[in-house]
Parts: sequence; C-alpha cells; structure tokens
Amino acid sequence: MLRAYRLYLAGCAMGFERGWISLHQMLATRPDGDLQSGTLPGAQSVYPFTRDYMYAPRERARELASEAAAPTLTTIS
Repeated sequence: MLRAYRLYLAGCAMGFERGWISLHQMLATRPDGDLQSGTLPGAQSVYPFTRDYMYAPRERARELASEAAAPTLTTIS
C-alpha cells in the first residue's frame, strides 16, 4: 500500500510540474424510491441540486437546511 501511495504522490508531483492537474468531483446518492421527494422530481433524493436554499430569506434558509439535515428512514421492500 505504501508503494502505491508513493507512486501516486510522484505522479501528483509530476502533474503539478507539467500543469496536468485537474479536479473532477462526483456525488453519488442512494435513491429513496420516492419520485416526488426532493427539489428535483424524479431524482429520488433530497439532495439540493440547485442553490436556491442559499438565496432564500434567512427563515426559509434555516427551514430548508433543517429539512436537508434531518435523517429520513425509509423501508425498501
């Protein structure tokens, strides 16, 4: 494992030297099975796909943040 990590670090150093570094991020969520949940119908997730919650008035922003942070229990049959 240590060897692989050192190889990874060497590759990163070379990438920085040559300007090859880029960042790619991906988010994976587990579908909850409810097509109407969340802000994007059909996404089957309560993840906020837009930044509307950031621009809402403070009261509404707190409400949206607490809804997103609240754990939900669903039964998958």
